Amino acid sequence: MMIVRILGLAAAIGFAIAAMPALAQFSSDEEAIGKVLGSETVEEAWFTPQFIDQVPIAQIREITEATRKAIGPVTGIEKSGDGFVVHTATHDMPVMITRDADGAIAGMLLQPAVPHGVGVAEATEALDTLPGRVAYLVTRDGETLAARDADAELAVGSAFKLAVLAALREKIADGTASWDQVIELEARQISLPSGTLQLLPPGSPVTIHTLAALMIAISDNTATDALIDFVGRARVAELLGTPDVNKTRELFMLKADPQMRQRYLDAGPAERDSIHKELDARPLPAANAIPGQHVAGIEYYVPLTRLCALMETLDGEPVLGLNPGLANKNDWASVAYKGGSEGGVLNLTTRLADASGTVWCAAMTWNDGKALDETTGYTAYSSLLTAIHNQAETPAVDE
Repeated sequence: MMIVRILGLAAAIGFAIAAMPALAQFSSDEEAIGKVLGSETVEEAWFTPQFIDQVPIAQIREITEATRKAIGPVTGIEKSGDGFVVHTATHDMPVMITRDADGAIAGMLLQPAVPHGVGVAEATEALDTLPGRVAYLVTRDGETLAARDADAELAVGSAFKLAVLAALREKIADGTASWDQVIELEARQISLPSGTLQLLPPGSPVTIHTLAALMIAISDNTATDALIDFVGRARVAELLGTPDVNKTRELFMLKADPQMRQRYLDAGPAERDSIHKELDARPLPAANAIPGQHVAGIEYYVPLTRLCALMETLDGEPVLGLNPGLANKNDWASVAYKGGSEGGVLNLTTRLADASGTVWCAAMTWNDGKALDETTGYTAYSSLLTAIHNQAETPAVDE
């Protein structure tokens, strides 16, 4: 339920670590970026062996060639926060890069390139062209600027975890929980990735803050299930506006077991509680036994209006800024983000606050019965974020 890609046009996160020197030596990050994006032939020797092990040179050449064709020749490279922005005559493209001690490229992330001068209306036109079912919502201080099916209950994947965090914040606010409180993981909470906590044995002590940070930053499913038990399943469902909510472990188990899944779909609230208890006692299925594609009826179906409302309720909670998604955190006073994905499902929800205190919410959900071209979706959403930033920097004119 988390997207990780290495060296991609529309990667949300990407990395590659080297332990051995390569043949090439670049004296600066800017030189390395310019060489990769400005050369007709990208050389294997420019990268560390470990990078090439993870991303073959043929794939690197394919990606960089497509990038050059899409954005044109590089006209400038500007430092921006922890990374850079590559400028061309028609586009801006954020780039992250790491080099080893010898100057070879150990990691390179090309984020979606955004055309110059795109407004919110133009950016949403790109979303309108996506196949399947698409919803989007853009608000400024609660006022709707652009929307399509924003009240539709579409599958949103791990974006439902915003409600888990909201329920936790309520308990902290009323004094019944604290960020430094320690709980022990239970066997019935151990889920499958994304995440890392599933590697810990039952009984491992973990703080509430660690669980929340991992749930948001890397969409840790085991952390999520532990927090659902802690805050109460009913409250999470209430915040989502759904009659029930499955833990991620239960979702995987229902996906893998058609008979149990049909029982669940046919069941009322009391019987669903009983099914959840049955699932607690069962071992997790093998990851390869779980369909990757969305399975109707057992997912998390939440309208964008509710996701933006949850973002506002959370009011820039710091853990929501650990992973800014596709937003450039240097463009904003604060960025809060959570998304979700699985086969046929993509959601991206971002709360943005500018220096004047104006708050924006940009959210999109894309559902289809087949695999999504996520690159296209990320690029369209990234263009939308850039359009919002451009509008935020332009003083409003009184009508």
